[in-house]
Amino acid sequence: MTGPVESLRRLGRELRRRGVTRACVVYIIACWVVLQVSDIVFNSLEADMTLVSRGLLAAALLGLPVVIAISWFYQFSATGVRRTTPFTEQRVLDNIAMLDDRRKDAPKRGLPARHAATYDWVLEVDSGPLSGKRYGVEEDVIVGRSSGCELTIPVAHISRRHLRFRIDDDGLLLEDLGSSNGTLLNGRQIAGPTLLHHHDVVEIPNVKIRVLENLARARNTDATTQHTLQLAAERNPHKVPPET
Repeated sequence: MTGPVESLRRLGRELRRRGVTRACVVYIIACWVVLQVSDIVFNSLEADMTLVSRGLLAAALLGLPVVIAISWFYQFSATGVRRTTPFTEQRVLDNIAMLDDRRKDAPKRGLPARHAATYDWVLEVDSGPLSGKRYGVEEDVIVGRSSGCELTIPVAHISRRHLRFRIDDDGLLLEDLGSSNGTLLNGRQIAGPTLLHHHDVVEIPNVKIRVLENLARARNTDATTQHTLQLAAERNPHKVPPET
């Protein structure tokens, strides 16, 4: 059963994916600018600023729900206005299961998603068509425009097979698969397989993917490994050669 905290997290991710938070911030800044300009203009006209300020503030508060509603269904960009793709429509992609996917049937690709705490690494998409979605990494994950990828992202400037996340003995590796526009890691283009760390940001055209490491799970694994090695050393102690 989904708890209230997880429900709030899912709502927050959906608000970010749809651009609602960004639209609200822009709206609040615009209202503040209007209030400052109106203060200068109406002061020069010797108008009753108390009445004017209250009227503008009331209009701003009434306009906020309208902005939230519009930004929930539509996204505005330099290329124009487009309708935000609902979550249900994104399931037509044969991607690996999302961590918040509540479908009972197994996904067509990969394994059913488990709880986030059971994964060593999690990919959180911060922007693009899959914004707000999270995916656990337990095997190779290829990202690209092709429907044959584990994560298909339908963006024009992304190559068919753009990059790969690969689990190695040292951790999680990032590889560019010869893409046309390259892959950025924390703002710098990678040239070969690169080891990833907690909160690294991977960028491809119009898409940002944040890499999250389960540090608590990693510490537990290290502690277990250290305990195993200690028991092995106690059972098979090395003989120290006598001093000469």
